[in-house]
Amino acid sequence: MLRIRALLLIALSFLSGAFAAGAYEWLAPITTVKITNVSGKPIRHIDIEHRGMNDGSVEGSSRIALGLQPDQQVTFKLITESEAGYRLNVTFEDGTTVNGGSGYTSRGATTLESIGIQEITSQAPMALTFGLLYEEARVTTWPRPLRRRADHP
Repeated sequence: MLRIRALLLIALSFLSGAFAAGAYEWLAPITTVKITNVSGKPIRHIDIEHRGMNDGSVEGSSRIALGLQPDQQVTFKLITESEAGYRLNVTFEDGTTVNGGSGYTSRGATTLESIGIQEITSQAPMALTFGLLYEEARVTTWPRPLRRRADHP
């Protein structure tokens, strides 16, 4: 009988600790950035700079891929307190570069990045009202080219 009480006490202690950890956000959702090479040419390396939204200083810079072949994908995961920013710096085998990326992510979000020859396209699905999902892809290459209006020379 004493053993059963001890086991119940241990189980109850564990469950209350797990509940407290969850309540204090120790089990934080992981933010994911999935990067796919759609350029048709090999990538030498991909670097990512990521920062929190508190003071905007660079929190980290990592080389997350080496030798990424066409149609291959790499996944980068990070834990953020709330919102975060990032930038991708891509160098192809021929020495050309392209920079960009969504630039914004939030806790637990997944962003899809597609690396083209001259541009990066980002898709960050967002839940809207009534369970609708907005997931339109947009070009996020940096610096963005100047676009002129048709009526302006």
